[in-house]
Amino acid sequence: MHFGLDRALVRWGSRLGLRDRADPAALPLMLGIFLVAWFVLTPLVNTLIRTVEAEADAFGLNAAR
Repeated sequence: MHFGLDRALVRWGSRLGLRDRADPAALPLMLGIFLVAWFVLTPLVNTLIRTVEAEADAFGLNAAR
């Protein structure tokens, strides 16, 4: 998160009038970076959840016989 924000500030900071990550005006940029990262990671998170749920279902079926 910090790496992405630092890179964005180097690239677009002067154009957007942002000095560093402590600038409160950088919050929307940080939120945008977070949302893009979350969007990219969503399939991975969903796969992980599905795998854990399938294992839990198999355990429950084996325990109930």
